[in-house]
This record gives sequence, C-alpha cells and structure tokens, in this order.
Amino acid sequence: MIDIETVAFLAVFFVLSLLSSNRIYLQSLSSGGETSDQAIKILNFLIFFCSITRFIFFILKLVLQKTNQAPEDVVFDGDGAVKVVIHQIILSSGTISIFSIFILFAVYWKNLVKKTDF
Repeated sequence: MIDIETVAFLAVFFVLSLLSSNRIYLQSLSSGGETSDQAIKILNFLIFFCSITRFIFFILKLVLQKTNQAPEDVVFDGDGAVKVVIHQIILSSGTISIFSIFILFAVYWKNLVKKTDF
C-alpha cells in the first residue's frame, strides 16, 4: 500500500526542485555582478539542493517501503548497514541545506537592515 503522505511530499519537493532549477537557469542568463544577485543565486541553489535531497529521500522511502512496518534488526556488517548509512547521509545533507537556507536568510536580512538608515 502506498503512503499518501509520502507521495504528497514527493510531489511538493519535485515541483520545488523544478521551480528552483528554473530560477537558477533564468539567473544564469542574466549576468549581474552585484552581491545581492550572488546571494539570491546561492539561495536558489540551496533551495534546489534541499528539494532534490528531500525528493531522493522520499522516493527511496517509497521504493524501499515494505508493507510490514515492524522495525528490522540492523547488523553493521551487511547490506542493512549500507542502506542505513546512505539513508542518514541523504537525510543529513537535506537538513544541513535547510539550516544553511535559514542562515542565509538571517545574513541577508542583517545586511538589508544595516543598509537602512533610521
């Protein structure tokens, strides 16, 4: 049985990755050297990277999901350990990219506030 929640997340992250890749492509056509343009390029790349890693995570979850949801014993000398490590690497890279997006927002906001004159 297919988990509807997983399919919904797949669709959301797929659309988000398409939109962010389109933004990256459109920005590559316009060559601007301003620092604000570079920050927006980095932000779009981080959104793209985050959405792709989350898309891969949820598609692997959908493909590898079994009907029995009982936890399996993980032995760290077989294929189970490799699957767990790959799963954790994908999950961690998506989480780190989400955190980096928030940090970029904070830095960009700080620069905008610094430019305003009260």
